[in-house]
Amino acid sequence: MHYHKILGISIILILLLPLVIGEEIRWREYNGNPIFGEWIGGPKAYYPSVLYDPDEFSGHGIAARYKMWYGASGGQTGLAISDDGITWIDMSVVMSDGYHATVEYFQEGFTGVNSGDNPSGATMYYRMWYWDLDSGAPGGIYGVEAIGYTESPDGVAWYNYQPLQNGAVPIVTGTWPDWNRGSYGPCDILYNPDATNTGNNPFDYTFVMYYDGTTGGVESIGLGYSSNGIVWNGYDETGDGNADPVLEGTYIPGDWDYDFVSRATIIKTGSTYEMWYSGGIGAMNNGIGYATSFDGIHWTRDANNPLFHKDDGHPWRQGRTYCPAVIKNGNSYKMWFAGKSDDDYSIGYATGYFLNTERSSLHFPIERFFGINILNINSGGTFAVQNGIEIGTLSLEKGTHTIEIDVSNTGILKVHNVTLEVEAPEGMEVETSPERVTINKRSVGTFTITLNIPGSVEPGEYVLKIRTSGNFAQDTIYIKIYVG
Repeated sequence: MHYHKILGISIILILLLPLVIGEEIRWREYNGNPIFGEWIGGPKAYYPSVLYDPDEFSGHGIAARYKMWYGASGGQTGLAISDDGITWIDMSVVMSDGYHATVEYFQEGFTGVNSGDNPSGATMYYRMWYWDLDSGAPGGIYGVEAIGYTESPDGVAWYNYQPLQNGAVPIVTGTWPDWNRGSYGPCDILYNPDATNTGNNPFDYTFVMYYDGTTGGVESIGLGYSSNGIVWNGYDETGDGNADPVLEGTYIPGDWDYDFVSRATIIKTGSTYEMWYSGGIGAMNNGIGYATSFDGIHWTRDANNPLFHKDDGHPWRQGRTYCPAVIKNGNSYKMWFAGKSDDDYSIGYATGYFLNTERSSLHFPIERFFGINILNINSGGTFAVQNGIEIGTLSLEKGTHTIEIDVSNTGILKVHNVTLEVEAPEGMEVETSPERVTINKRSVGTFTITLNIPGSVEPGEYVLKIRTSGNFAQDTIYIKIYVG
């Protein structure tokens, strides 16, 4: 039982470290990057917008803990789903009107606006703001209509496409040489359902949007506020009737974010606003920085910037490193971000944890002790997943099939009571064996799935959800099967 004592110590340290004054967030890039995109044989993927819901979105669309909308080929938006944020299944393009999207989920829902080009009266649970490069604005960017809006009941089918509108203080002017002459779309949206929608404080409104503003050259981050998500006023600090940027390049020679800042995530933690943003010299895709603010308007850059940079030595993102999408859960952070090699666009993953510089040697992440990854999935020598990477689709005829699953323990201690659960499509029957196993440290255990596909099942592509769990560890993966 020695490992229980070690685990107890690690949990205490994880809980106590964030309370110590002078802490900082230390980021660790996932060593299996990238996790999605062209580098590993998937679709073109960048500009991720990631949502997490422990209730798997309560029946509002596909059930999954994580959903990621991403920029796809042809200026479109795709959707991928995951249960762990690392292994993703691609649901392909779901919105063809634009990309650079940011998506918000509203569990209580709201009734469709019933205006715009494609109205629907259904109850909507998702809202998307995006760059509409075919908006009709000159050059696709020089007008407020360069930013579009749409809404959805399930995150897949989108309705009520319409361009944004300027309020009294324009968020996009179309006028040279304004910093917000044009826009490449939203950065992030903050939502306040209890807003009064009165006064001049942006945060007293239902929606606050951090957005990209550009002269047509350099890019900056602006702030707009709205009661309905369609008509937006720009933040005007000087009171001259013109919107002012809230974060610009430093314009200090030698700084990594000299003249470009853009695509960002903003999270409010207590009384502090946190921002992870894209920046660079001559482009906004050189790296990712971090800044904090007491009011969401005036920002202080972190002295350790950049957190990640295209010159870090990782081939998959040596051309571009940008577009952070960050989620905070308790005292931990997860980040998904875009990278480009010479030709391939992909998405990587990183985790953030609190580090106290005086006692950093005492931090023991729990994943060091226990870890489970679904390593291989194959049937008859045909692999759907190999070495943790989805490489294909299992093509199966009707009848009974045996599918072998290798589960790897990546930790330094045994994982006890490892079980495997499979959610099969309607009409298919599934059995798993053995019931449970113990997997030694740095070892692999094997499960067998017996899948029966009766003659009543229509030919086509289906999805199996496979979840394995053990003490303090779990993993989930989706695989595609094609029934002939």
